[in-house]
Amino acid sequence: MPHSGQAHAVPILHASDFSNNIEWFYARHAHQPLIIRGTLEQNPQIAAFDRPAIELLLRGCDLWAYDAATLTHGEYIKADVLFADMAARRMRYNVVDHSVLETPLADKFTPPAFLRHNWFVGSAYDTNRFVASVNCSVRDSYSPIHVDPYGMQGWMCLLFGRKRWRLYAPEQIPLIYDMTTRRFFHRKFDDPARFPLLDMADYWEGEIEAGDLMYFPAGWPHEVVTLEESFGIGGALVNDFQIIESVRSWLWEYSQSGPGDFDFVDFVQSMADLRPRSPDCAARTAVALKQFTDWQALPKASRYGGAG
Repeated sequence: MPHSGQAHAVPILHASDFSNNIEWFYARHAHQPLIIRGTLEQNPQIAAFDRPAIELLLRGCDLWAYDAATLTHGEYIKADVLFADMAARRMRYNVVDHSVLETPLADKFTPPAFLRHNWFVGSAYDTNRFVASVNCSVRDSYSPIHVDPYGMQGWMCLLFGRKRWRLYAPEQIPLIYDMTTRRFFHRKFDDPARFPLLDMADYWEGEIEAGDLMYFPAGWPHEVVTLEESFGIGGALVNDFQIIESVRSWLWEYSQSGPGDFDFVDFVQSMADLRPRSPDCAARTAVALKQFTDWQALPKASRYGGAG
């Protein structure tokens, strides 16, 4: 009889428990999702921002938004429209990846020190767009299971609201992904019978509220339910500490939907030379890129039909 998947609570720590030592963070904590409380205490410029202050700051700004029900059909809308919808409890738009650099928040939020070793920052590959993004969601918005591109590590810090996250380690992907349709299980639209292994998947679950930051490692699928209208800043990073996992996740993405819109292998090679941080950066990068050359050597049918 198949076993049922195990549910794990995402560990909760406080920002004051953290050293600014990046090596310490990756050695001790970054192998699993984390909820980090008290993050805004380290951002005095933004800690005092309540909802009215955020609305005033973003008034007149154009934000890239998606249809809240399907996360498709992206278009620019005025922030005023979005906040009016939230006040009226209309669920039309969901803002999930509008770059903070295009808003007045750009100089007001700084990621915690342990998340600042980020090869996306200031690279020659137009990757600043991934560094930090506005996230604004009405109540009951749902972001279905997905993996962030390019094997990113990810984080989200809420300024107000509440969200429930469920996250899966990369080895759980064969249990929650349909290779025929090349997509993950969608809790609102899919018949679970099409995913017979779904109940065997282990997962991590936790809720974040104002001042909390959710962190997840490279390549972890996740889904998010907005329990209360929410506004936060999310971010992504790639670095040498998890470059093996990042390239492995990107290769899986490549096999399913293509390589993306920039040369990720060239990016990794370049940034490993320019910004090494871990003492074994060169060795880690060599292992990471060997995954790519080994994958290229496979027959085409094996490359594009592979699991995670």
